Amino acid sequence: MQMTRPSVLLMDLGNVLLFSTEEGHGGKLNPRHKELTAKLGDNYRFFDYFGVNEDLLQLLAKLRAKYPIHMITEGDIQNHPTLKEKLETVFDYANIHSTGALGLDKKTPEAYIYVLSELGLNPGEVLFIDDSDINIEAAKRVGLQSIHFTSEQQ
Repeated sequence: MQMTRPSVLLMDLGNVLLFSTEEGHGGKLNPRHKELTAKLGDNYRFFDYFGVNEDLLQLLAKLRAKYPIHMITEGDIQNHPTLKEKLETVFDYANIHSTGALGLDKKTPEAYIYVLSELGLNPGEVLFIDDSDINIEAAKRVGLQSIHFTSEQQ
């Protein structure tokens, strides 16, 4: 299937742009962030535990001139002050949609229907990038063009 040129990029944060630098804490970034906040406080040394895909961040900064870039995420890790400062180089924080805060689940089409409604867009106008095939399938059921992110090389 050939993709049409999207109007908007919608992407996941965890394991696409943000990753754990700790052994054994692979994919569940928001729970780890909550644990660290409870143990160390709101301003813990974020980049001692997490990393950002700098190459992808630079690419997104370039793409921002052509496409609005939105993020869909489950929790609130993106609000940590250190990460927020870095992400604000690419993302307008009004363009970050937290499904957890909305009472939605990224594994269901309803999350993507909600974001489309908020953006006033048709599904074919959005390119969605996520590392979870369950989320990709939910987005495809709504009609979003999707890329299953598997690696930085991809």
